[in-house]
Amino acid sequence: MLRKRPLTTLFLPASARDANIAVHTCFVFFPIDVYWLDEEKKIKHKETLRSFSFSSSHRARFLVETKRGLLPADLGDSIMFSNARDR
Repeated sequence: MLRKRPLTTLFLPASARDANIAVHTCFVFFPIDVYWLDEEKKIKHKETLRSFSFSSSHRARFLVETKRGLLPADLGDSIMFSNARDR
């Protein structure tokens, strides 16, 4: 929040199990894409949020927020993560 430019990618583990996760973009001054993922990192729900908006709650194991249009991914696609420190 309160950034002038978006982060490239932000990865947030929801919990040890699926949880209901809602997202807000209060004080986020640019649109973002939000992806709700299952335990296999497949996209269960995708939503683009504008500044100062709220999403509905969706069950997911992981949540990924990116700059709008960064990932060309749709429902059912898998997302793979890597730790930048491991490179």
